[in-house]
Amino acid sequence: MDANRPPTIAAENAALASRSFLIAGAIVFLFQFLFLAADHAAMAQDQRFFAPFYFINAADGIFAAAATRLRWFPRHWKLLALIQVGILAGTGAVMNSYSETVTPQFYLTITFSFGCAIFLPWGVIWQSALNLLCLIAYATVYFNTAPANRFLPYQWIALLAVLILSEFPAAFIDQYRRRVFRQLEELARALKASRDKSEFLASMSHEMRTPLSTIIGMTEVLEGTELTPEQSQYLSICRASSNALIGLINDIVDISRIEAGELHLDRIEFDLHELLEQLADAVALRAHRKDLELIFNVTKGTPVKLIGDSLRLKQVCLNLLVNAIKFTTKGEIVMRVEPDPACEAGLLRFRVADTGPGLAPDEQKRIFARFAQTTASIADGHQGSGLGLDISKRLVEAMGGRIWVESVPGMGSTFYFTCRMELQSAAAERAAAISPLAGARVLVIDDNAASRASIAETLADAGASVSLADSAEQACRELRLAQQNGSRYQAILLDAQMPPDDGINLARRFGQSDRARTLLMLTRDDFPRTPRRAREAGLDRHLLKPLKPAELLGAVASVAARGQTAPASPLTTPQPPNGWPALSILLAEDSEDNRLLVAAYLRATPHHLDAAENGRVALGMFKAKHYDIVLVDVNMPVLDGLAAVASMRAWEREQGLSPTPILALTGRASAEDRRRSLEAGCNGHLTKPLRRDVLIEAITHFTQTAPPPEVVA
Repeated sequence: MDANRPPTIAAENAALASRSFLIAGAIVFLFQFLFLAADHAAMAQDQRFFAPFYFINAADGIFAAAATRLRWFPRHWKLLALIQVGILAGTGAVMNSYSETVTPQFYLTITFSFGCAIFLPWGVIWQSALNLLCLIAYATVYFNTAPANRFLPYQWIALLAVLILSEFPAAFIDQYRRRVFRQLEELARALKASRDKSEFLASMSHEMRTPLSTIIGMTEVLEGTELTPEQSQYLSICRASSNALIGLINDIVDISRIEAGELHLDRIEFDLHELLEQLADAVALRAHRKDLELIFNVTKGTPVKLIGDSLRLKQVCLNLLVNAIKFTTKGEIVMRVEPDPACEAGLLRFRVADTGPGLAPDEQKRIFARFAQTTASIADGHQGSGLGLDISKRLVEAMGGRIWVESVPGMGSTFYFTCRMELQSAAAERAAAISPLAGARVLVIDDNAASRASIAETLADAGASVSLADSAEQACRELRLAQQNGSRYQAILLDAQMPPDDGINLARRFGQSDRARTLLMLTRDDFPRTPRRAREAGLDRHLLKPLKPAELLGAVASVAARGQTAPASPLTTPQPPNGWPALSILLAEDSEDNRLLVAAYLRATPHHLDAAENGRVALGMFKAKHYDIVLVDVNMPVLDGLAAVASMRAWEREQGLSPTPILALTGRASAEDRRRSLEAGCNGHLTKPLRRDVLIEAITHFTQTAPPPEVVA
């Protein structure tokens, strides 16, 4: 029988009957000794006659318990129960006839009738047969003894009433169990259908991601070539549409997994600041393209060293941020993390506030329903799948929290959600809470009030003394006043987009020493022209908005300590460091298009790539030649990727070789798929569509660090 197939009602009834047989058999066996003891005290002269019948009853009890292990028991237990109760009723009838007493048989009949009706799930027909058998035994005793007792007819009436009433629990229990089992079978079929759908969608997701990976990758390669403005615009549309399709695929797969009950949360140590930095990198470009101020803030006292499913938490935050950017045309978007006001340890509250059109009261009630669309989304042509907030709600509830929205039409919306995370050790939290800017004086020059407040709070929590300026005139006054008082600012944060002109022209009015302590805050849209102008104006350091707390504090601390930190452009594609030796890379991938794509990604590097079209070929190449790193597609013909990885690891152990870094490539992005990759022996798990910068970063990471942690894209 299929292990996953639910038991039938017949099998479950037989299992229940088996337990009843064991208990009843033990009781019958033990009670024969009590009857013997009672006979010895009350009717010692009749004990010799009764003893054989007690022996028969004891054997009947032993056989009842032993019969449950026989192969034919599940099919014939009803007949067996009727025979065994009949034996007990028959021996009781003989002994009571000999004793010329009717009342013990009366109680024996009631016990058998109601006991079987309650504990044996055999239905009305078999219960009626048992009642008839017991009635015959009672009638036998009654007519053989014929005692002169004028109350015995009433005993007949009571007995008939009891036997009739025993039919009702037998019928009710039987019908109830059958109804419950029909519901369970329907539920089992529904769950199986849901699991099948989930597995089908996961497989289709992988199959769709494979060509999409090639489309997106080749688009990225093309964008690195010489293009006309018109061609560049076409490629940008192609990339945006592909990314939207990937997002839709992810939403559908997530919904199917949640409905199938296959949502599993990981327990991974992570840093909250690093999570916010990843979110900032993911949404910064689309926010700045709409000229929106994007602000991230973690309030003082919020635990940042956490244990939980950081990927699912990031997914919820990303859904809320993307929605806020989509429906906001001007202003700012602020994401704030703080301890939940309920003051429970590990319970965090996230808040994403925007200055968009807001939501009407009726829209707020249905916004988290599946396929819900707002008036603004329909009017502006921003209709999505309607799954993102539904998925977010389910993920938040799985993380022990809740999600809600507060909004006033025309004044923006604020989405809140709470989630429960475990805390890392107190030592890790204390190390994260050390104030690196104690006593440092910092001037923040930014015309956006929300941005100024967020930067000031982050710096003040780190121990800095912060002054704020919202205009060029106020900034110049603050600097003059500080110079007159002999208390210069140790660091100056200057927004590049300061009116009336810009931050660089404002910085030209600073003194040389002040410019040396100035950090210019840029957006991605400022590249590459603004950094060149900044260097010409004597501004050698810059930060990229949205500001990341750890990066902000590190840069300000460096400037305050007069450290010489070289500026870095976060928009350049990761490249191998100078002097990095050429690596020998093995790629196992059955799609020729994807093999060409990876080769195109690595063309500008010194690496040498060997490709195999299936796991068996890759295993042979792995044994024949040393490789610095192996990239393995999980789903391949002949020998799939995970089986090939397991064979590679086994061969390495046999040969006594150190493990080669192996990265799994797959279109399946769930936590369970990542876990299977790691259990098979992979060091990391890269999700298709594969990006060039992600691939280069993973290769760099896993070939230069040991032991390498998991990289998930």
